[in-house]
Amino acid sequence: MSARSLATIPQEVHHRLLISLSDFDDLAAAVLCARPLHRAFAANRRKVLSSVGRNFLGALFTDALLLARGQEKRDRVGNMKGFSPGTVRLLVQNAEMVGELQGVMFGLLSEGAVNIGSKLSLTRFADAPPVVIPSETESQRFKAAAYRFCVYCLLQLEDDRLAFLNRYTAIQVLELANFVNALYILVHVIRGRAHESDDDWNFASSVMSTGPHAILDLWAMKRTGEWGFKAVLKAAGRGSGDEHFMNEWCDVLAAAGVNDSVRRLGSAILDEENRKFAETLTREAAAVELQPQTGGEGRATPMVKATAKAKGKAKLKDESDPFD
Repeated sequence: MSARSLATIPQEVHHRLLISLSDFDDLAAAVLCARPLHRAFAANRRKVLSSVGRNFLGALFTDALLLARGQEKRDRVGNMKGFSPGTVRLLVQNAEMVGELQGVMFGLLSEGAVNIGSKLSLTRFADAPPVVIPSETESQRFKAAAYRFCVYCLLQLEDDRLAFLNRYTAIQVLELANFVNALYILVHVIRGRAHESDDDWNFASSVMSTGPHAILDLWAMKRTGEWGFKAVLKAAGRGSGDEHFMNEWCDVLAAAGVNDSVRRLGSAILDEENRKFAETLTREAAAVELQPQTGGEGRATPMVKATAKAKGKAKLKDESDPFD
């Protein structure tokens, strides 16, 4: 269709055309190719960008936008109430990062995939990472957990981090815990040293606090044999991070109703394990509802307590911003 033909179509149609585009590259091409489309974009900028963002990211859009908002606030750039070109760049870059993480980490989600107490096991994974193709639902869970942990790392106070976890259901927190466990294993793979002491825990904890972006960069440096890798890794594990980060993570999980024994029941991101978790939560919640009101709470498992907490506590709306 020519620009002249487009000019004869009502602007509302131009707007509908723009919000139906599948990604930001298509949007940029459309806006640049015809003045009528550019005018329609300028008149409805925020709605068009939001709609294309949802088309591009699907159900992950809210988590992805929350991360971009946090990055903008950290870097003191962008309009927190609007949708800047920088916001779009962050959405695209973060989507690429999360996709790369999935390719690297998915083989670490299953319990026992790598033994962090064995240098040989760590080396085997580093030399030949298994290619594991997730199902569509597994991919969605993994990516949502990745975005959420990135946001968690941006928050500085323990109370803010706990409030952030409390916006999610018990099973979503278990999915996040599954992701964090796998990322922790990846840190050991990157370091290439068996976990043997508290010093190893503190080193890995410090690296974990730098967040998934930095850890993925370390993995890329290790894989390519980039000069300076050991110095960057040492800096991440000895001073630039927080050696108490993982201790706090365990405390926050416990405060959210998820203890070590619950987290070790399985890999909540994987379809079969997720189904078992969901069935257990449903069954135990039903059992608690049948118990007498007095004394019933004391017999509830941590998973049921977490579910009750998620239901009974005033949770943040999906669109709310923990960085305000």
